[in-house]
Amino acid sequence: MSEPYPAVAVSVVLITNPAGELLLSYNPRWASFGLPMSSQHDIPGRVPAEPMTRESADTAAARAVAELFGRPISTSSITPTNETLAPWLQSGRDGVWKRYTYSLFRMTTNDQPNPLPGHHAVWVKPKDLETLVPIASSLVVILESVSL
Repeated sequence: MSEPYPAVAVSVVLITNPAGELLLSYNPRWASFGLPMSSQHDIPGRVPAEPMTRESADTAAARAVAELFGRPISTSSITPTNETLAPWLQSGRDGVWKRYTYSLFRMTTNDQPNPLPGHHAVWVKPKDLETLVPIASSLVVILESVSL
């Protein structure tokens, strides 16, 4: 029997700069701005008989950051948090209710984003998020659960 609610493991990174701005990423599939995030992928084995393994949460987070800065990122540049987020959320992309397991990371940087092709990034003051559109529903849920 299949699970009634798909389970999705997601790594999310709260990236701030010294001015206190938050880096948002535009996701064309969602048609909105959200936090840099990525689901944790299954990684093929190196040889045919080796089984697939699940990508680590910090590797998925670093990959989401790398897409916005246009260069490889060390997992040591992001810090895992102890914050726990509610697991239930209706996907803004497909409308399906899912059980999300969020691994939340933080990063502070002076660097300016240099997004890879197809990615877009913008610094935003957190107080302005109340009036800006389009903002992803996941961004609102996450920011309600953490302190910046």
